[in-house]
Amino acid sequence: MKIVPMSDCYNEAYDDFLERTDAALLYHTRKYKTLLEQLLGCDSQYWLAVNKGKVEGVLPLMMIRGPYGTVINSLPFYGSIGAILAGNRVAGEVLCRKYKDIVHEKGVGSATMVSNPFDQTYSGMIAHDLIDTRIGQVTKLPCGNEEAVSDAILKIMNGAARRNIKKAERCGIKVSVDNTAMDFLYRVHVDNMTTIGGKSKSSLFFDLVQKIFVAGEDYRVYVACSGEGGKPVAALLVFYFRNTVEYFIPATVHSYREQQPMAAILWRAMRDASSMGYRIWNWGGTWTSQEGVYRFKKKWGARDLVYRYYIKLNNEEILRENPERLEECYKNFYVVPFFALRERGRHV
Repeated sequence: MKIVPMSDCYNEAYDDFLERTDAALLYHTRKYKTLLEQLLGCDSQYWLAVNKGKVEGVLPLMMIRGPYGTVINSLPFYGSIGAILAGNRVAGEVLCRKYKDIVHEKGVGSATMVSNPFDQTYSGMIAHDLIDTRIGQVTKLPCGNEEAVSDAILKIMNGAARRNIKKAERCGIKVSVDNTAMDFLYRVHVDNMTTIGGKSKSSLFFDLVQKIFVAGEDYRVYVACSGEGGKPVAALLVFYFRNTVEYFIPATVHSYREQQPMAAILWRAMRDASSMGYRIWNWGGTWTSQEGVYRFKKKWGARDLVYRYYIKLNNEEILRENPERLEECYKNFYVVPFFALRERGRHV
């Protein structure tokens, strides 16, 4: 077993490794790697465990430089899953040692590994000083014919979700797949984030998705149109990889929320995914403080998969900084849990 940096000569072997590894996700793909590199303008190091030309594991890393040193994430950008993905124990252990060596290199301010909710085999071996927790939520999709799938999905969601679907139907909401509606999704997404004081994804993200990924194969954009004139009132971007659907960006025109267009989209998209052979609907991570978001996902049959961020803090000067400054210096990267900044403040 040897550890080598990813290069083009391993592309086919790497893709083969992902296809035969159950816990592999969209975030491990070469396309997502390209997306992050071009979107964030950051450096990357993907280390492969290779045995006789066969890839047996990967350690995906992205890094950015700033005033407190280099910050390493596996992976950055809105909680993207990273972590060590290995096909066997030997590969996993050698990659853990590689990670330990890298995060202790001179000039590294902090390093964060986002563990994989579907495989936390090596989490206990990850070099870290601090831990931050997230709640992963996933819905297991049924298989069968169209009628059986519809019945099964209705059974796993709760009464509130079923009522929301009925209301959307009464309001005449119609749903279709329109992969050309990325501009609409972007505009409504920005409006939604501005309304709640959140951070929106840039227009470059939406452009790169269309450039790097294949519409209809790697992703779909679902659009809900009103019964009054048929204008678009909500949209959802989902990604597909292996047996998993990633619920990525939902957006709803505020004045139409009462008509529940997103419920109509989810009802269509989940049935489609089941019929296409996907078995896991991944809602993504939720902060423990996001009770409303957690309940929303829960009513669609989501079950919890707790996972963690493992943070190695080398430069304690980071703890003297404020969150806004850290976000400005290390955009889209996770530097340190903000609770550690608050705790530092209480002791200064």
